[in-house]
Amino acid sequence: MWGRDRLSPDLEKRSEVQGVGQGRVPYILSPIELDIEGHQISARVGWALIDEVPLLLGRLDLFDAFAIEFLQFDNKIRLTPQ
Repeated sequence: MWGRDRLSPDLEKRSEVQGVGQGRVPYILSPIELDIEGHQISARVGWALIDEVPLLLGRLDLFDAFAIEFLQFDNKIRLTPQ
């Protein structure tokens, strides 16, 4: 798993997002290079700038490169390169 200390976001690209509640969460959208079992892709990662929110890799770039299966009962996600 990644640690926040190993990643270096560009703090000048700060934005905010509002969820269901009234609070707003500051974040940075930053590109990273991923290697998933030998398949390299560039993907954008949202970095929440508060500790209560984990790093999130959304579907924007990942779903274009892989077919995604959520195996709920096995607690797994299967990625198949496209």
